Amino acid sequence: MTTKANTQNTTDTQNATPLQTLLAELAEAKRLSLEAALAYHNHSKADWADYQQAAARAQSTFSQLRAKERLVHDSFAAQVQVGDPVTRSGYCDCHAGYVIQINAARTKLAMKDGDARLLNGAGSGEPDALHFSPGGFCGHTSSTQRWEIKPSNLARVTVFTLRKNGRWIETGLAQNQGRQLCAGHHHHHDFNF
Repeated sequence: MTTKANTQNTTDTQNATPLQTLLAELAEAKRLSLEAALAYHNHSKADWADYQQAAARAQSTFSQLRAKERLVHDSFAAQVQVGDPVTRSGYCDCHAGYVIQINAARTKLAMKDGDARLLNGAGSGEPDALHFSPGGFCGHTSSTQRWEIKPSNLARVTVFTLRKNGRWIETGLAQNQGRQLCAGHHHHHDFNF
């Protein structure tokens, strides 16, 4: 199974888990929300009625996107299964991987980082390639990162426990330390630090 961050997961729909199906629906909602926002942004204000309709469509699709995000978050703890794509946050960086084990009580799980390959790095020739410029602490990076994530046998394994607040937090850390697990692949590397 191969996925790309910020794009729809490419999963066989007949073998998809309920969480993977929700993530695919979330990706479609993001796409529709972005299309509506771009249409609103590029719409001429000359025809006020059309402009207001474009604004209403953009607001509606954004509201639907937020509802899908809440649904994925709320159902993640109950529906996560072995093989589901997940991301562990690590302060500035986020590492995508896959669930490899869940205990019977569904209070502890292990995830293995995936093998991540940046598809649109600077100099990649891609139309949306990252752009680096000097400044700040180390430099500035602009554009959205696109990653290809594949399972890896040599990757780090991290264990998470389900906490009272409904979030999966890395074992040994307090629930307010921010090192948590979320559904889907959202790999990100902070090139500015």
